Amino acid sequence: MKTILIIDDEPLVRLLIKKDLEKQGYHIETASDGEEGWDKILEIQPELVITDLNMPGLYGLELLERIRNDDRTKTVPVLCVTSDSNIDTKQRAVLLKATGWVQKPFNSQTWSTALNQILGGPD
Repeated sequence: MKTILIIDDEPLVRLLIKKDLEKQGYHIETASDGEEGWDKILEIQPELVITDLNMPGLYGLELLERIRNDDRTKTVPVLCVTSDSNIDTKQRAVLLKATGWVQKPFNSQTWSTALNQILGGPD
């Protein structure tokens, strides 16, 4: 079973994504901010990181940059999630080699399609 780490400062968003992805057969871990997320990435070595971009403390793009600049994590796929429609933010995520982008609001089909493209399914 593949492990996905969800990093978002909103408890309800974490819960909604977690429940959705668990139904699809993934093992889910969560973190409430970028620093906790970074520690968990190193600890559990997930197959995928899903991170919000707008968080207090370690901002999502800063976390993505840290992931890409560390030899231990640079190949981990990262999906960025945000309600921000700013094209500059998306371009920066692309420059930092984000694997993909999910715009809020999202639904079950959004996750199913993105995860099948990146991970090929939960097994």
